[in-house]
Amino acid sequence: MSARLVAMLRVEDVRVPTLGPFPELYHNTPLVQTLLVLGIVGVVLFALQVLGARRRAKAGKALLAPFVVTVVLMVLPLATAYVLTKSGEDQAFERINAYDTRQSAVVDQIVPQLEHRFGVVIHEPSLIPTEDGEHLRVDMTLPDASRQKCFVIAQGTYRIRCGSDNDPAGGTPLPPVATDSRS
Repeated sequence: MSARLVAMLRVEDVRVPTLGPFPELYHNTPLVQTLLVLGIVGVVLFALQVLGARRRAKAGKALLAPFVVTVVLMVLPLATAYVLTKSGEDQAFERINAYDTRQSAVVDQIVPQLEHRFGVVIHEPSLIPTEDGEHLRVDMTLPDASRQKCFVIAQGTYRIRCGSDNDPAGGTPLPPVATDSRS
């Protein structure tokens, strides 16, 4: 008889999802850094060409060819570095947006489970932690109809602790709400 009663009152734990690590932000590659250095060398050479233009004109030397070479040395590496950087940043933003989309979908699934398990109403679903080991304070209405910020702690499964302002280990654990599993 008691085993049946326990089965009727059992509430499943809400497990922390596995989203994987947050995608890395874009970092310049060695190729881009080399191209930027070549572009800077081109800028310096161009400045030297400009400063020496009068002297070369008085000496009867060619003016156009050195300018063309230094402009090419300046513009080509910088333009290539810009294109590579921009495409790398775009790919990084796409990965981050895909992660955020997955995270939003997971939060949309977790919030109703937490509300059902603990009998709370969560007012800030975007603050629900989605990585194991995270904890955040979330505004919620408790089963006794009071409203406060409680820590939602993700450690394998979700736990809620209320009553502490800055220590997730402090406060009182919120017990799960027992519901009839036959319904």
